[in-house]
Amino acid sequence: MPWRRLSARPRGRHLVISDTVWTGYGRVPTWVVEGYATIFMEIDAQLAAQGRGQPDVVAAQMGVGSLAAAVRHYRVPGWQTRVVGVEPLRADCVLRSLEAGEPTAVPGPHASIMAGLNGGTVSPLAWPVLQGGLSASVALPDGRAEQAVRLLARGAVTSGESGAAGAGGLLELLAGPLAAEARERLGVTPDSTVLLISTEGATDPEAYARTVPEKA
Repeated sequence: MPWRRLSARPRGRHLVISDTVWTGYGRVPTWVVEGYATIFMEIDAQLAAQGRGQPDVVAAQMGVGSLAAAVRHYRVPGWQTRVVGVEPLRADCVLRSLEAGEPTAVPGPHASIMAGLNGGTVSPLAWPVLQGGLSASVALPDGRAEQAVRLLARGAVTSGESGAAGAGGLLELLAGPLAAEARERLGVTPDSTVLLISTEGATDPEAYARTVPEKA
């Protein structure tokens, strides 16, 4: 496993574990995506225990796309689950790549408050899966992420902006100017079951307090 020394002091070695691929570094990101997939296996088991089937829509946040690539778990023949990829408007490398038909980088600076999703280049490992496996892709402004943080807080879920991005993406799609078209294409009705994945808590307590002052 590759490592880099991050300090000149002889305090040992530090491992760099990334979920994106670069030249000479591909095996570990594959393991990371496989690890992400266990999330959905555990969700399946919990839904089955409640007598529920597969969700109708899954929203997954995208930085370089590796978590969303793991959502291929739901792209099984015969399953009708729709997968929505969500990323910041300021770092929408997946959406731009889908529009271009090939991986397309987004120049920095990537300054979204969804800090964990500030990826300017889609992972080569994730790209083929995303290109063929997403039902929709949406890039959202920071304000939508803040709205999603507040919405989740009302449901007693403490989530930072990156963690709430999936909820923000569905707000942008299903309550925004293209809501009618998006609902029709995704087959969303009042009876639909939606799966959101919150990938972080209040990682920036000061920002969280500003966004959800009643929780401060």
